Amino acid sequence: CIMIAFAFVPGGIVVFVVREKEAHHNSKHQQMISGASVVSFWLSTYAFDVLVYMIPLILSILSIIWVDLDQLIVNGALWACFLLLLGYGLSVSTCTYALSFLFEKHTQAQIIVVLFNVFLGLVLMIAQFVMAQIEETQYVNELLMPVYRLSPGFCLGHGLFTLTSSSLVAQFMSGDDSDG
Repeated sequence: CIMIAFAFVPGGIVVFVVREKEAHHNSKHQQMISGASVVSFWLSTYAFDVLVYMIPLILSILSIIWVDLDQLIVNGALWACFLLLLGYGLSVSTCTYALSFLFEKHTQAQIIVVLFNVFLGLVLMIAQFVMAQIEETQYVNELLMPVYRLSPGFCLGHGLFTLTSSSLVAQFMSGDDSDG
């Protein structure tokens, strides 16, 4: 559920960047004429997107605490979860900027980028998990892991899966079965 929710973040980012290229907006062009550099445009856009991303990041961490998801709270998992979500926000912004050059219309870009991130996040994570369980495909899975890791959605899903699995194993090993 967390992966699907965070797959919508790049959809919000790509709208502004693609809309910028449309003829009736093009404030980037106006900034270039005024003397601003391309680097300053992209750095300020990135800084703004990261600052806006902090809102869902903090709300997600507060929700995890409020719902009391032990697998994402105990034994330092909350800090790991925070860093994982922070890393996702920093990386998905840059990936979204790269994808934005493929689109001319912001509505089309938003839909495709959201679907692309859901697909890469969920499908690659499930494929990796299944391939890791089947002995004949484990070697291929290990070869494909660097390719999978190019997707911020996969990294988020795989990281959350690893966090929860590690927490459940630690809880089981300690003999604490109070949750069932």
